Amino acid sequence: MKTSYIFQATFTAVAGIVSALAVSTTAKAATLVDLELSLLVDVSGSISTTEFNLQKQGYVDAFANASLFNDFISKGNTGKIAANLIYWAGTNHLSLD
Repeated sequence: MKTSYIFQATFTAVAGIVSALAVSTTAKAATLVDLELSLLVDVSGSISTTEFNLQKQGYVDAFANASLFNDFISKGNTGKIAANLIYWAGTNHLSLD
């Protein structure tokens, strides 16, 4: 059962990563980055506290993993990404920019 939650959290994380956007003109003027990334966290009523914490911890673990930077981010032209965290249920709320 725990594997099912891990798969679901991984799938949610991958879905957020796939939704990443290309560098916008405004962001480019402020700071050059290789990727703008929106991380999405489902906080609707169908998500339990355990599932919410699993989603959140999945993102924390991903960014704490040195291979994310070493194997992916550092390989870009600038070696930088811009990321934001969005909690969503029925409407979106930007939690961390």
